[in-house]
Amino acid sequence: VVTRLDLADRVALTGRLASLYDLAVANEDRQLFVLALGAEADSEELDQQWRTAGVPGALGFVKEHALYADPARGAKSTFVVGRSGELVWLGDPSKDEKGFVAALDVALDRRPAPRITPPSVDALGPALVDYYAGRFDKARAAAKKLAATKAKTDEQKQLVEAAAEVVQAVDEHERVLASRVKLAGGMTKVGELVELDAILKAGFKAPTANLAEEALTESAGRSLMGISKDDYEVWLDLSRRRPVFFPRRTDDGGKKFADELEQYVRRSSNSLEPTQRARELLERFSHAR
Repeated sequence: VVTRLDLADRVALTGRLASLYDLAVANEDRQLFVLALGAEADSEELDQQWRTAGVPGALGFVKEHALYADPARGAKSTFVVGRSGELVWLGDPSKDEKGFVAALDVALDRRPAPRITPPSVDALGPALVDYYAGRFDKARAAAKKLAATKAKTDEQKQLVEAAAEVVQAVDEHERVLASRVKLAGGMTKVGELVELDAILKAGFKAPTANLAEEALTESAGRSLMGISKDDYEVWLDLSRRRPVFFPRRTDDGGKKFADELEQYVRRSSNSLEPTQRARELLERFSHAR
């Protein structure tokens, strides 16, 4: 999350910093990072406000008209950037909190993929949308068609090169994921295989889509994997429905999710990573305000 800070309304700034603190602390286990930017002229006071708020993250100062400090976007502009460097949302959370939270839900649910620098051509847009959403085969197919275009103008050449970059990125990502499946299968890492299975099934066609499932089947006889696999699958589903500010805030959504975690912990006597994480979240929620 990259956000602007300004001193125009100090009361609003205090509330904004408190919200950023809740966001960062709630998602410290989900690799969410907050970067706040202010004007160089306000650096001394903003630095003091930032330190007082204690927000986990970083504060920097930029000159006006820099990428994240364009006044045309408003003094309170906030960027939600995905795990692969993609821009998921741009707006003002104070005016569109629902949009901001929805964008965070999307960004937190995505898994990392190789970063691609978006070109200044619109034709590649649909392929990039699929790529960032984890629909890798679909993105590769669309990019391959564009990469096969006979380029005559500079803009067409740029499009062909950018499309080829998407194809290359998907090919490499597929190889990396397949290697991870092989390694996790050999070490019977059930949790990683379950997560990889979800990524591969959402992103690829057979045979790649089935690699993790096959590894899970092959490993079934070497452990109590049948039981733990179910625990991990339920946990994965729960994780994707976790409210953005959980376990920091005790709103209705947080209370409902806490009830689901309680049920999850009670349903299994296995002391696995997901049940341990569920208990840790419940412990943190018990101290929330």
